[in-house]
Amino acid sequence: RTRAEERASALEAEAQRCREEAERSKVEALQREAELEGLRLQIEDFGKCDEECDNLRSQSQELLKSLHHFKEENELLVVENRSLRESVSLFEGGYESLADRNAQLNGHVNQKQKIRYTMKMKEEASALRNELLKARHRIAWLEERRRCEGLMDTEFFQIISGVP
Repeated sequence: RTRAEERASALEAEAQRCREEAERSKVEALQREAELEGLRLQIEDFGKCDEECDNLRSQSQELLKSLHHFKEENELLVVENRSLRESVSLFEGGYESLADRNAQLNGHVNQKQKIRYTMKMKEEASALRNELLKARHRIAWLEERRRCEGLMDTEFFQIISGVP
């Protein structure tokens, strides 16, 4: 009987050791499962970050396209502005020439002819003044637009480079 008791005691100890080993394995399995869940969440976060990066890259490319478009448009406006300034200069020269010619022709003997010519000169001078005024407004508008585009370029590069 002692031997049977010893054998039963040994089997009981072995069973206890197996239960403890099973419990440790269960705890390790739960820990590994928790680690796997953490890794899965990290992978999801990386995926979201990758999507956001792609989105920001796409936005950056669109902004660069817009910037190039605005630069091209600005170059065209600079050329147009230069042309308008030259036109204003020509109109001013033409006005001065007409004013000088008018002064010379004011010496006409025929009063009716003098009055008609004077009226014609006044109408031409008025038309030239109106054209000059329109050209000056156009130049001012172009210069303001160019200045605003310069500010937009500065703000765009500050946004891209992360400079506040």
